[in-house]
Amino acid sequence: MTVRLLTWNIRTGGSGGRLDALVTLLRRERPDILALQELRGFPGRRMRQVAGALGMTPFLAPSVFGQAVAVLVRPPLRIIDWSGVRWRLHHAAAAVRVPTTAGQLTVVSTHLHPLSPYRRLREARFLAARHRPAKGPVLLAGDLNALDPGTDHTRRLAALSGPYRRRHLAADGTADTRAIAAFEAAGFVDLWPKAASYREAELEPVSFGEAELEPVALGEAELEPVALGEAELEPVSYREAELEPAEPVSYGEAELEPAEPVSYREAELEQPGADAGLTVPTSRGGGEEFSSAGMRLDYLLASPSVAAHAQNMRVLRGAEAEYASDHYPLAVDLDL
Repeated sequence: MTVRLLTWNIRTGGSGGRLDALVTLLRRERPDILALQELRGFPGRRMRQVAGALGMTPFLAPSVFGQAVAVLVRPPLRIIDWSGVRWRLHHAAAAVRVPTTAGQLTVVSTHLHPLSPYRRLREARFLAARHRPAKGPVLLAGDLNALDPGTDHTRRLAALSGPYRRRHLAADGTADTRAIAAFEAAGFVDLWPKAASYREAELEPVSFGEAELEPVALGEAELEPVALGEAELEPVSYREAELEPAEPVSYGEAELEPAEPVSYREAELEQPGADAGLTVPTSRGGGEEFSSAGMRLDYLLASPSVAAHAQNMRVLRGAEAEYASDHYPLAVDLDL
């Protein structure tokens, strides 16, 4: 079976009339397992309403200091065990165990400390020990607010103002990558370098029939229309078409004649975020605390046994993803 997992920081629970756009995107994507972060105002009725609109079963972990997180599962998948962490973290962690054809899978949704690199490291070490891969198949998803150790972050950090830059610096002034390194030291595999499809998934509205196009009752506050203004960003299609120029192309004095067809799959890697999995900021969702050069702060980390079945990992861009949050959704398919 193929299980589609999606993680998304929805920014303060979709406040300001964004919740309907969030639900619209999620209904169209139809993840089998959904990890959500920043669920301000969700404990109680709103969580039940959103889960009902998506046709999913939720488990929410509230937070003492920050915002709640949740894992939702679509039938026929079911939750057979669950646990939450609400006081050892600035935000929270929600963990569920789900039977699959490949065995029981633990899925964790979490949100690490946004301000302090040291506290973020402590939280990472705590979660890595609590859910270490040696215990069994596990996938940890969420906004980790952390930089990965395999990338040169100099240019992206240089684009941040001082207070925001300090959130991502170690004591010696270098990029702080210790949180992700702590997960990797515990046996977790960062799925982006392994399973990325190296293309941005462009979202376009899809008709699912009249039944699914009926308005979803999420309460008056949640269903306020979102004012997008006159300017709408149109999705850009980066097709994998093979283009073979019929004549040499002139670039000034030099006449360049390609010896082989030009693949636009390679050209996609030059698009912002296409080869780096950048998840913040979105084009119209805010996020002044993020680098204008883009950052990868949302992750899917898995035990090696789960990572071996991961494929088609992608950042979802376009349509509602551009304004529904300051984070883009991150998705992966698991061939279990």
